[in-house]
Amino acid sequence: MRTSALLLALGLCSLAFSGSSDAAIVVGGTAFGRATAALDTLGLSYSVDGNSTLTIDPVGLGAGDVIIIGNDGGLDDSYADYNDFLNSGGCLIMMGGSSWDPFRTWLSGYFTLDPDAVAAEWIQGFNWVRTAAHPVTQYLPADYTFESPELSYRMIAFEPAADTTLLGIDAFGDSIAAIRTYANGGAFIYMGFDIGADFYGTAGDQANFVVPFFQGALEKTAVVPEPSTVAGALLGLAGAGVSAMRRRRVG
Repeated sequence: MRTSALLLALGLCSLAFSGSSDAAIVVGGTAFGRATAALDTLGLSYSVDGNSTLTIDPVGLGAGDVIIIGNDGGLDDSYADYNDFLNSGGCLIMMGGSSWDPFRTWLSGYFTLDPDAVAAEWIQGFNWVRTAAHPVTQYLPADYTFESPELSYRMIAFEPAADTTLLGIDAFGDSIAAIRTYANGGAFIYMGFDIGADFYGTAGDQANFVVPFFQGALEKTAVVPEPSTVAGALLGLAGAGVSAMRRRRVG
């Protein structure tokens, strides 16, 4: 088992407080149904911010806490400053994207965006290829083609930068996932695919990509069940997907 010291060096979501039952997970945004379903599969407790905006107020949150934001577009004019939260050891996870200039300006304060790959509208990335061996990607397949291409919609892509690790690319070779590390184990994890939207995707995509992504990102941050429990839940999801496909074929 990896030690806390090693995980802290990797800077994954305030790992010094890993496994703490006091850690809070707050979920919100404009599309996060698949994220909460993944947390349910992993047996994690969370609260939902019901503002339906791309900002969750980090006041009162800090080391060991996690903010998850699903972004299926959105036209907010202002966004929270998460630097104090991140530097205190908090973890911010964001999925999806927006073509809204104020959003991209805000995001460029945390990551270096690839101007040649940032899209003016949603484009389908089709598949995932892992480019970095990292705790965030440890449970994700090395190469995965989405059963529902819509789940691979993305607008954002990244370039290398200080304290940033690029985690994977899409079918066009654009880096669509990244993690930036901060002081005290804080981390900002961004998955460019629109994996929070529950109106896209299949049970297979959920079991094979969405849940493994959150398991890797959160395993050492919150109380995650034993791997055997998670594996059983994933097998159940995969089985449900196979059954649904068979029913569709028979119909």
